[in-house]
Amino acid sequence: MSGAEGAVRHCQVCDGGQAQPRRIDEYSISKWPVTECPSCGFVFLERAPDYKALSVDQAWEKNYFKEAKKRRKKAIYRVDQATRFRLELGKMAEVSRVRSVLGTSGRVLDVGCGDTVRVPKGFTPYGIEVSEGLVKRAKPRFEALGGTAVHAPALTGLDAFEDNFFSGILMRSYLEHEVEPRKVLQKAFAKLKPGGSILIKVPNYACFNRHVMGVNWCGFRFPDHVNYFTGRTLRQLAESIGFTYKSKTLAPFFDDNIWVALSKS
Repeated sequence: MSGAEGAVRHCQVCDGGQAQPRRIDEYSISKWPVTECPSCGFVFLERAPDYKALSVDQAWEKNYFKEAKKRRKKAIYRVDQATRFRLELGKMAEVSRVRSVLGTSGRVLDVGCGDTVRVPKGFTPYGIEVSEGLVKRAKPRFEALGGTAVHAPALTGLDAFEDNFFSGILMRSYLEHEVEPRKVLQKAFAKLKPGGSILIKVPNYACFNRHVMGVNWCGFRFPDHVNYFTGRTLRQLAESIGFTYKSKTLAPFFDDNIWVALSKS
């Protein structure tokens, strides 16, 4: 087995558990089997690329464009694109959603920051990014605003900061990529100040559109989307770590994504 194929994973919500995950054949593709935990219902890739592969060979920017090119050939993809206005409506409220959860100032960490500063003005921005190409472009942009961007997987990148360092953390379109979401959230809990919060956006496996689109649903992208959360499974994971969970999605059944706020008392 190559490093890009990774090792067999266990359920991150049950933290291993006892039951053998069940393969979901209708969504599985070649060497990337999609599995479901029979104990809690969490859906995830049985195998995943290792961090080295995600840094270069399987980097987000490469997989995104390959997947978009493949899907353009399908008529159902064009229907999906024609109704993407629903996503634009969500973007209009994004900045206000960030401020409603994280406030208006303080040190904010963007996990999976990409190559740009997405932290709103007024905060001191920090970033972690596993893609080598993206972080090279991101670092000078963060430093110009008083922060910095770290090239590392989130699990080790968080070690670059002291405990109780951040007033807020952003995990937008990140946690679906993370091979070890439980460990990352545990470490993020330590890096937050008391009263701090994490704002998370992930694809919503429980949405109506996934049932309609099937394997062509926009939330599926192999192999870099390794976790498929619902509000219920994400809540179970977060509360087991010690976070207070609050949904920030108005109509979760009809939204391809879920937004949640996790707070540290």
